[in-house]
Amino acid sequence: MYCRKCGSKIENNNNCCENCGEKIIVVDSSKGLSDENTSNIFGIVSIVLAFLSPLLSLITSIIGLVFSKSAIRELKRKSYGYFLNLFSLIYSIIIFIISIVIVFIVLFSLLGVGFFVSNKVITDDSSNTFIGTWNCGYNTNSSNYVFTMKLTEDEYYLYEFEGKNFSGTYSLIDNYSHSSTKWYEMKLYDDYNNVTRTFNIGKYNDEYIKINEDNNEYYCSKSIRV
Repeated sequence: MYCRKCGSKIENNNNCCENCGEKIIVVDSSKGLSDENTSNIFGIVSIVLAFLSPLLSLITSIIGLVFSKSAIRELKRKSYGYFLNLFSLIYSIIIFIISIVIVFIVLFSLLGVGFFVSNKVITDDSSNTFIGTWNCGYNTNSSNYVFTMKLTEDEYYLYEFEGKNFSGTYSLIDNYSHSSTKWYEMKLYDDYNNVTRTFNIGKYNDEYIKINEDNNEYYCSKSIRV
């Protein structure tokens, strides 16, 4: 053993340095080394679990940091286990938060609650005047219609085209007025809240509406079907 002040060699049974008189303090580092080794093991385990199970990694990294703190107090140094546990802790917290956000988004989507798209009717009218079942074709003859669309009060639709049925929710947004006709932008959503169709819709009277979609115009008359 050597003096930490002057570097002179010290005999094992001496309590001070014979050269400079520095008092010798003997520290038992066995506990610190044990805690450091344990911290290193938890650090390696936490890194592996961080990519497999962030929740378990969160627990093991906290335990590893506890041993790291004890080792630092005894040995006055930081081992690689400390940094591994710290990285695992931060990584696991971030992944855990992201997972919770994704779960809530999926749950709200399944419940029909959209975060980014609002399906509410935004109009200056007190009621939805498009409620009903409409036969739509390229002319005003309702017997030659291309598709049938049913709109309900609770903003659900049933769309029938070429023998296939599509359903979901819809939204109406004020668009513009032309002559005596009020036009709205209508969007149809599927069960996952994705927009499937977008078109302009205007109502001339209680029995007749018109739909403009891309370059197509459809004339729709009210059906007697409910």
